[in-house]
Amino acid sequence: MTKTLISAALAIAALSLTLWFKYDDWFVYRSARLSLSSLMKDPSSAQFRNERFIDYDWYCGEINAKNGMGAYTGYKRFISGRLSKVIYLEGTGMIGKESTDEFILVLAKKVDYLESFNAKKGLAPEIALLSESEQYEQARVAVFEDHWKKICN
Repeated sequence: MTKTLISAALAIAALSLTLWFKYDDWFVYRSARLSLSSLMKDPSSAQFRNERFIDYDWYCGEINAKNGMGAYTGYKRFISGRLSKVIYLEGTGMIGKESTDEFILVLAKKVDYLESFNAKKGLAPEIALLSESEQYEQARVAVFEDHWKKICN
């Protein structure tokens, strides 16, 4: 009788410990993964790695999913705000409607690029200016890197 009770208690303790360690995988990460994978061309193909929560609100990691041609695109870093509902994707920047603060950060990066270009132009006149869209994309990438360093590192 005593052995049975001890065995049952150990089994319950082991199950509780397993559930406690798996809670994030089964519930917290699952919810965050669903919101991110729904943004992909093929949501069911989304693969995640190096995931972690920072200060309860921020969820950082890498995502890989299939593109429209059915091929995996390679892992890209992401930052997702659980409370703010903001999502950043490496190479894309902020997904969804850009906030005023984000727009100002991107413009500041464009100004930095233009100031740097003007300084280099005096030394090497053959340097070509990036197109407006290339400047914007470069600025969004730089803003993502700043967010990654600030939030996820």
